[in-house]
Amino acid sequence: MALTLSQSNQAAHSMQEIDLALEGMTCAACAVRIEKKLNQVPGVVANVNLATERAHIRFLPTVINAAGLIGVVRDTGYDAHVLAEGERRNHAAAHRAALRDVVLAGVFAAPFLIEMVVMFISPNVHHGWLPAWLQWLLATPVQFWSGARFYRGAWTSLRSGAANMDVLVVLGTSSAYFFSVAVWLLHRPEHLYFEAAAVVMTLVLLGKFLEAHAKSRTAQALESLMRLQPQIAWIERAGRLESVDLASVLPGMMFVVRPGDAIPVDGRVVRGESAVDEALLTGESMPVEKAQGARVFAGTMNGMQRLDCEATGVGQETLLAEIGRAHV
Repeated sequence: MALTLSQSNQAAHSMQEIDLALEGMTCAACAVRIEKKLNQVPGVVANVNLATERAHIRFLPTVINAAGLIGVVRDTGYDAHVLAEGERRNHAAAHRAALRDVVLAGVFAAPFLIEMVVMFISPNVHHGWLPAWLQWLLATPVQFWSGARFYRGAWTSLRSGAANMDVLVVLGTSSAYFFSVAVWLLHRPEHLYFEAAAVVMTLVLLGKFLEAHAKSRTAQALESLMRLQPQIAWIERAGRLESVDLASVLPGMMFVVRPGDAIPVDGRVVRGESAVDEALLTGESMPVEKAQGARVFAGTMNGMQRLDCEATGVGQETLLAEIGRAHV
């Protein structure tokens, strides 16, 4: 047993970490499927985040490498690549694509909505006052152009042997659409349901647009937040303060935070007392008193007194950088 525990501890220390950017996920079921598939690999512990479309993976390099992990994701029906240092997902492009799809769908679905409103106001109005050929002409671009993303997502999901939200959207709207096509072409007396397919597809696209809009706004806010971190730090040499590039600050180095300056890196107060505005990290409106031994964080604003600090987290190890990685 002692040998087994020793081997287990040694394996835990030899595990490496990697972040993968995932492509093709559309709902929580996709994230669960990828995470489950990765965790089935011996020596792999994976956590998939749908909101950021990333997978954080701890793995044993003697069992599998980065290429193998990407292969596991692709076998699941999705795509992935190793997240590069400082890489940001283009939320603005996704937002524009979602806007284009929902606007196109809304334009073609508008006559159906008008028909529904007229029928609600005047129940005596006959259902389907739009000609069948015009209903088909309006519903087809919504179904197969604006809704193409759902067909791609459904195919990816079914190919991996599972179902997700895209499959439900495609099944529901396609049933209404193709049933209506059959009724129209065969001159059957049943009602047409082109409007149901078009309106449901448009509403789901509207939800996707709102999701993309929220992600885009959040990404912009976080990028603005990251720009608040200063690019230089002050160190004291021979009794004089000198500015150094932020990249040259290492853990354990002493740095000085002048009154009114932003704190450049995470650290611990060694000398001095001051109040620090941490609103950008915590939302707390009142400055927080800092004295010897207190922790300070990159991007927060020092008050009216000097602080001498020891760096504890620099570069991508700061709390500010971790927040950016978790949400962008």
